[in-house]
Amino acid sequence: MSRTDKQKSIQVLLDAGASISHRDDFGRTPAYFALGNKNTMALTALQKKGADFSEGEYPNTWTIETYLNQALFQESWSIVDFLLKLGHDPNRHSGPYAHTPLQVALQIVNTVKLEAFVAEHAPEYDENFERYGTLLAAACSQSNPALVRMLLEKAKGNGRDMVEYVNAGCYVYATPLYSAAFRGNMELLLMLIEEGADVRSKEGGWLGTPLDAACAMERVDVVRVLWERGACLRKSKMEGPWMAEGCKGSVKMEAIRGILNGRDPYTPGPEMESRAGIIMAGRPLKDEIGGKLVSRQTF
Repeated sequence: MSRTDKQKSIQVLLDAGASISHRDDFGRTPAYFALGNKNTMALTALQKKGADFSEGEYPNTWTIETYLNQALFQESWSIVDFLLKLGHDPNRHSGPYAHTPLQVALQIVNTVKLEAFVAEHAPEYDENFERYGTLLAAACSQSNPALVRMLLEKAKGNGRDMVEYVNAGCYVYATPLYSAAFRGNMELLLMLIEEGADVRSKEGGWLGTPLDAACAMERVDVVRVLWERGACLRKSKMEGPWMAEGCKGSVKMEAIRGILNGRDPYTPGPEMESRAGIIMAGRPLKDEIGGKLVSRQTF
């Protein structure tokens, strides 16, 4: 069906008196289906007939999403613009596990549009909510240094306690440092350490500490950086028969075993003496084969 035919069919139904507020057995309205189908023509036609596009939550899912959340999840930018013009708030919390449209947006792959959206709509204070945490935590989970840098600069400009900010973890995204270690993003890792991320903390995510995560994902360069700054393990079994069997044939895991020596891996090591020391220690490291510079990105 062509665009013109779709427009005509929708208009015929509306002119014939089709209900714009009818709900099916699941509570879904015509506006809900128009949104799900990314049908901007239908949304515009429904709006002209007086359909309710307020920020109320619709009961179609267990999370009780809003229209703006759904549009962002689908990366329907034309519909996002449509809803923003109607006054929908990108920072409105909704659902039993409250999260905002901005937090939903941070999962989007299209980074060009995402960065512009976050730059325009990020709140003055990036609040830390128990389940979904801060926008910073979400940005780190997506391994997006540009967004993280943007949020850090905004927080600095607002006089935020940066140590508290970069160490704030949550149920869904863990701590920012854990995400950086898990993803193996050296640029992001060093950025967080420079701002005061606690490398020696035993907090992290479901794999354990940031060092646990780096070991599990075989991020050799990240393991080295964390270990030299006093990081420790919480869950990993980096020695003994289990590790010997698990590492068989793995060059990276054998390299990791070689790094984790000289102290108890389950106890935090010496703390860096100063912020300047952290920055100096964050310079590119050389790997153990050929003396080449290790990539700052994921292996």
